[in-house]
Amino acid sequence: MLVADGDIDSEDGYNLTAQIPNVTLIEVENVVETDLPNNLAGAFDINVQVTGELTSPFIQGQLNNIGPVQIDQLSLATLRADFGIPLPEFSLNRANLNDIRIEPQAGGLVTASSLLDLTDLDDPQFQLSAEASGLPADTFAQIYGVDVPREIAIGILNANIEAFGDFDTQTADVQWQLAESTFPGSGEITLIDNIAVIDNTRLQVAEGIVTANGQVDITNLNNPLFQLDANASSLSVDTWAQTYGIDVPSDITVGNLNADIQAVGDLRNQTGAAQWQLSESTFPGSGEVTLSDGIAVLDNT
Repeated sequence: MLVADGDIDSEDGYNLTAQIPNVTLIEVENVVETDLPNNLAGAFDINVQVTGELTSPFIQGQLNNIGPVQIDQLSLATLRADFGIPLPEFSLNRANLNDIRIEPQAGGLVTASSLLDLTDLDDPQFQLSAEASGLPADTFAQIYGVDVPREIAIGILNANIEAFGDFDTQTADVQWQLAESTFPGSGEITLIDNIAVIDNTRLQVAEGIVTANGQVDITNLNNPLFQLDANASSLSVDTWAQTYGIDVPSDITVGNLNADIQAVGDLRNQTGAAQWQLSESTFPGSGEVTLSDGIAVLDNT
């Protein structure tokens, strides 16, 4: 039900306010006459002000969610935004979304601003700038059924995001940092459709450093496909063994591992090769390892 107040003056133009309670995304879909993704659901209260000249009104206001909003498998406790919609000659061409605030029920916060190009309502375009803080990555992994070993904590994710595209095709650039993680670190990801290109990844692992580049096909989030090139520098194998409960005799020091690694596969099956060296070890050495279908083959050890 629309509740409105104000006046329209032939010289001063519009001075209207309105409240639109309990607007569902299905109703929005019907109004804009375009198909929203099937995995969106929720309802909002909308407060609106209309100002401007008679032939060129300007609509601004705020929307606030009523109850949880569902986006794919994520449930949001808060989704609010300020918006502005200019209507020159009553033509709907764009909309601005500012002070967007998103709070997943799992925790964390995303703030953002966005510009919607509505010139073609059958194919609306968007630009987005966002900052994510305090997102519990382990919880999100559980929500999407990603199997992470229980000894590993992905940690808390913070990120800066720039994105553009439409409902079907998106491109995004992400700079991320992981804190409170088994492997704290940072890196960059470029997302084009369902392909994530990984650059400048740097993780602290077992008192050493792992750097990596590659790409991940996330078409199937439950079992993503990956290709990876990585370098491990000064990883303490003794610390790693202790973390995973591997019993190493007290009179043996396994030492520090340096390695160049290439791998492809998914979470269940991987193929890879590594050239490695052990230093500061009771048994220093080097060699090659090839992994295929769960079988590791040692060469030139």
